[in-house]
Formats: sequence, C-alpha cells, structure tokens
Amino acid sequence: MKHLVLISAVMALAINAFSADDNEKEFKEQLASLRDSYASSINMAMEDAMEGDPAGWFKARNEGLDADWDDLEFEPPTLSLFSIEEIPYGFKISGSNHDFQLNAEVFVWTRNTDIQYTITYLDGTNEAAKAIAKEVFQNERSDYPSKCAKGAVTCYNGKSTFGELKKKGKKKKK
Repeated sequence: MKHLVLISAVMALAINAFSADDNEKEFKEQLASLRDSYASSINMAMEDAMEGDPAGWFKARNEGLDADWDDLEFEPPTLSLFSIEEIPYGFKISGSNHDFQLNAEVFVWTRNTDIQYTITYLDGTNEAAKAIAKEVFQNERSDYPSKCAKGAVTCYNGKSTFGELKKKGKKKKK
C-alpha cells in the first residue's frame, strides 16, 4: 500500500511539472503570436511608406500616419489567454495562465527599420509573466547605433519623431 501511495505522489508531481511547462509554453507562444502579427503589419506599412524613399517611414510617422491599427491594417490574432486593446503605437494586453499574470502596455517603435518594444507593466503583473514578456518582446541589438529620444515612435539617422503623440503633449497658452 505504501508503494501505491508513493507511486501516486510521484506521478502527481510529474503531471504538475508537465502542466507547468505546458502553461509556460502556451503563454509564451500566444505572446509571440501577437508580437509576430503586429511586427508583420508594421513591416508591410514600412515597406509601403519607404517605396522609393528610405526616409518615407520617418516622414509618414512624423505626419501622424500609421499610428493606429486601422492604418497598419493590423488584425490581432485570436488568443485564448489574453484580451488585447489598442493604444497609440501599440497594444495593451491582459491575461493569465496559472502561474503567469500579465497586464501591460507594449509601445512599439522603430529605429530606422528595426522594430523595438517598450513594455510598461501595470498592476496585477507578476514576476513570472514579466520574465516571459521580456523574453518575447526582447529588443535586438540595433544595427543603427544612432540615439533615439525617449518616447519617440520612430527614429531615422539620428532624428526622432513623436508622431501623433506630439500633439497630445502640447498645452494651449492661456
């Protein structure tokens, strides 16, 4: 009887370990699906804007174009773990899967043609989810070493633009 209890306990631990790995894998895969589909939309918009003019993407973003999902022709993937909301130049994502609780805003910007991510974690996000989000939305080292102003939506050859965001920051004089 002791052996049966011991075997049952070992099997229960193995099943829990297996499902914890599955939960993490599913969480990561769904975040990656969102990242990839948004990046694909930005890449297509960038190609269209740069047709014949390498600075075309910067010019378009500076004029406030390609700021929202409609402009980018972005349709978020259906994700069972997350709800996704549009924010200027990115998305807000909320969801959980057992040990992983994420509530964050992902600001997506470009440095020349490199896509970059700035994540702002909101209340309710735990450390396990932060670690996965950092891994999925990891910025690659840019081939373009030029500086970029903090909060810029696009940088090109050392120049930064805030696109639609620059209008929100201006205050009327009284």
